[in-house]
Amino acid sequence: MIPGNGFVLKILEVMIALNCFLSSVTVYSKEPSASETVAVDWGSKVASLRSTNPKPVIERGARDVALPKGFSVEEQDRIWGVFLDLCENAEAAWPSVVKHLDSREHCLTVSYPTLGSRRNWSVGDACRIVIGRRLADAYYDKLQPESAFIYSRLRYPSFADDHKNLKTWCNARSECKLSELQAETCAEVVKTLQQDEDFATINADLRIKWCKSIDEFAGELRRSRKAVPFKQFGDEEIVPYFEEEEE
Repeated sequence: MIPGNGFVLKILEVMIALNCFLSSVTVYSKEPSASETVAVDWGSKVASLRSTNPKPVIERGARDVALPKGFSVEEQDRIWGVFLDLCENAEAAWPSVVKHLDSREHCLTVSYPTLGSRRNWSVGDACRIVIGRRLADAYYDKLQPESAFIYSRLRYPSFADDHKNLKTWCNARSECKLSELQAETCAEVVKTLQQDEDFATINADLRIKWCKSIDEFAGELRRSRKAVPFKQFGDEEIVPYFEEEEE
């Protein structure tokens, strides 16, 4: 039996009403999860530490900076931002940072306000600071009260003083998590405090206290397998150099 015109019209009315309803519904897109976000190309990020600024000349005991023509403050700011991003995300960027340890391209001109000195960093220097700093984040705050001697000797682990040695050290531990590397560094610092004669001038009870605190924290790192987060640079420690700093 063929439906009449009235039935067909009724079906059309229902379809039109349904279409209007669907068109009025707002569709909300789901925010991408961390695993769904685009992966960062850390190799390109580290390579972007290379500066377009010409390298300044630093004289008079690392105090006077002669800025070349065309030196860009904005470029200094850009590279400092990249450097801090690498510090914040050191574990993810680690292989690329290690790879560039021997890079000699000019990176950044920095000031050390406490020391009253200025230095030019190469890309490799910046990478060395990223690695050394993130390793030291696990133990340095335990060395209180701080002193100029402690800062000069332990602000970065001794094996991080040389680019080549540090690269060898890191490559030999390429399968390790950052938390494991921090725990191992803690053990090295405890050994230094106990055996290096240069630290014999520090009160013995204080050294014992430091060693106990660092050793206990190394144990926590091994159990948790979570690296210590990045601890920011103080304004009196390292800052990008700007001409107005000159006295």
